[in-house]
Amino acid sequence: MSYTLIQTQAVRVAAVIFYMDGVIIDTEGVWEEVRRAYVAGYGKSFLPDSQNRMMGMSTGEWSTHLSREVGVPRTPRRSPRTSWVGWPSGTAKPCR
Repeated sequence: MSYTLIQTQAVRVAAVIFYMDGVIIDTEGVWEEVRRAYVAGYGKSFLPDSQNRMMGMSTGEWSTHLSREVGVPRTPRRSPRTSWVGWPSGTAKPCR
């Protein structure tokens, strides 16, 4: 049996795609961490079933849940924009 050495070159990465639907990469844990920090930034806490209820929800659905049921003082339209401040480090802070 013989082997052939194939030379490779280093390639500079030109772009990275962040796919956060959770289908290819499980991002639910990161989303939970960010949303919990975001909610805590307003002095609020998740309801006992908040995480389970928000799994698989669209952005509009989970932001409505945080605003109307958890009590985050942001409109559902503004909540997603504000929660991104902490992505992906989990250090979401409210933008006032």
